[in-house]
Amino acid sequence: MLDDYNSGMKQKLSCRFLENHCIAADGTLSFCFSGYKDNKYPRVMFTGNYTKTVEKFISLQQQILYNLNENILNPCTNCPGLAKDYYPIKTENFKIKLFTFQSGGTCNLRCSYCVATKNKNATALRIDLPELFAEFKARDMLAPTFSCSFAAGEISINPKCEEICTALQICESCRLFSNSLVYNEYISALLALGKTKIIVSVDSGTRETFAKVKGVNAFDRVCDTLHRYGRESKDAIILKYILLPGINDNVKDIESFNALARDINCKSITISTDMLNTTPINEHTVLMSEYLWKSAKDLSILCDTNSYALAEKMSVPIDMQKNIFI
Repeated sequence: MLDDYNSGMKQKLSCRFLENHCIAADGTLSFCFSGYKDNKYPRVMFTGNYTKTVEKFISLQQQILYNLNENILNPCTNCPGLAKDYYPIKTENFKIKLFTFQSGGTCNLRCSYCVATKNKNATALRIDLPELFAEFKARDMLAPTFSCSFAAGEISINPKCEEICTALQICESCRLFSNSLVYNEYISALLALGKTKIIVSVDSGTRETFAKVKGVNAFDRVCDTLHRYGRESKDAIILKYILLPGINDNVKDIESFNALARDINCKSITISTDMLNTTPINEHTVLMSEYLWKSAKDLSILCDTNSYALAEKMSVPIDMQKNIFI
């Protein structure tokens, strides 16, 4: 019976995403973006009613757990992320430890590698983060160590920026994605609390390259904003460098980029690659990624990567569990 899965704690087939993760994106709530089977990952559509949508989300989780453990075919069947372990299975014990928000928003840049336009669901209802958080809180669904990743358009120009930043204050930790083209006092106040990191893809070290990558001549404005955030909030900035062969994989850009990182008190850099580019990474780009890592290391700046393709080709030592270059 399905009700048997609503009380107690037992060993069962599940995964960390199904147990503790919620993604709000393109008018849906889901547990993951695995897409390992025809992109048919389990999700519920936002109806405009937060209470009913969250109820459906909880019911979906319970139904998937029941089907998995009764060997009933479902969207998660045979997913490589599944494992048998002891999990809390009572409905009210469904605690969100990691929340990812990617719903709606607009941007003031036109980055050459951006997937937002490709993935945009124009007919989806936009989810309001403060209202969704209020529903989660009312149901006691947020874990004490709850963390959030916010990447919905450019937050600094969002009409609800103040409300969003206020809502994010309840997070134990938060990763806020922004292009920093516009300085924002609400973002600054959130960073000053010491629980939020702002992730900024600069992807260049010169005005010319920035314009090629971002589609806007605004390198100086972004640098000015980063300097302000760096002065106001210690260790709050994470810079990102997405390597684009023939565009920004050169010594001049990399050296200037790392100099900026040093000047704004950046303690961490993420080295990445273009998700839309299916061309194999060439030797020169790999060498430049290693140069970026070495020159950052000389400045005592930590480097990580979210590109397994890049990590496999680089000759530098790496902690594969954390994707941090040693």
